[in-house]
Amino acid sequence: MNPSQRSPFHLHGVGPAYTWKLAMSGVDTIQEILDHNNLEKLSEQTSIPHKALRMIRLKAKSIVNDRIIQIAPFWMPEKDPIYLDIETVPNWSKVWLIGLLIDDEFIQLYAEDYDKEKGILSEFNDLICQYKDRFFVTWTGYDTRVLRKRMLFHGISASHLDALGLVDLKLKLRRCFIFPTRGYGLKSIGKYLRYPFKNLHLNGLDVSNQYQGHIENGKPLSTKVFEYNEDDVSSLPFLEGWARDYERRTRLASKIQYMNRRRFYVEETYKPYQLVKNPKFTELVLSWDQRKMLEDQNKLGYKATKIVIENSGTLKNDITIHYKNGKKLKL
Repeated sequence: MNPSQRSPFHLHGVGPAYTWKLAMSGVDTIQEILDHNNLEKLSEQTSIPHKALRMIRLKAKSIVNDRIIQIAPFWMPEKDPIYLDIETVPNWSKVWLIGLLIDDEFIQLYAEDYDKEKGILSEFNDLICQYKDRFFVTWTGYDTRVLRKRMLFHGISASHLDALGLVDLKLKLRRCFIFPTRGYGLKSIGKYLRYPFKNLHLNGLDVSNQYQGHIENGKPLSTKVFEYNEDDVSSLPFLEGWARDYERRTRLASKIQYMNRRRFYVEETYKPYQLVKNPKFTELVLSWDQRKMLEDQNKLGYKATKIVIENSGTLKNDITIHYKNGKKLKL
């Protein structure tokens, strides 16, 4: 089915309640959300906040056009990361596999049975204590929460785990980008960005059940289980690298769009430049913080020249940026 003809329920974050309210107002498809020309009136009819409707429309646009839309700048701490993913039993009461990627070296700590859990947690703690100025990158905050709980259960200090800090990459990507996917799972986003997963058919529950079978029946674990964990860890720097690269590729385009929305007075010249190879990575939507920054810059008296961008992402005209009173325009 054409994505535009699907129900709004197929949009991430739109549940049965919003779908029903939209249907009661005559909005039955994703395309009808895009075509609606009065979101304020729709907000009154449906009791859905106007801000939520604007986000729903952006998600609809992303799905219909198969485009990623950036809604906020992406940044990461200026430190070396430790990429982390764990595997647990179904009720999260035991940790049996810890995967880490540190300075391009992949490490797996495996507990063959429940009695070995304390051993791999101690080994994990000794390992991370060697690194002081680092931070963890996980897909969700779940991994460090479970590790902390199990370490304290076994009488192992979690002070260094807490001190290193954490970046929840899923949350950060959700705040910065809208993806044309139904959900924000690691496999959904990674697959869309073409990360080469080895075992896409596996999920966390599958590998957890396989470990349970290993404990109960003594059946050796498949190598695919360890590959699954390695994929989950290795996909994190892949996604982070994609987001950093996206931010770099769109930075110049962002400046151009900012200047196009506010009038600034100019000085430096930028030659026509190919911003991105793929047009689907060209769209940017200003966040509240960015708009506020522009308003502050505008108070300083910056004004602007004519700027045009073609759909391909190529600059159509030379761009000149001036300074006022020796102050550089920062965006």
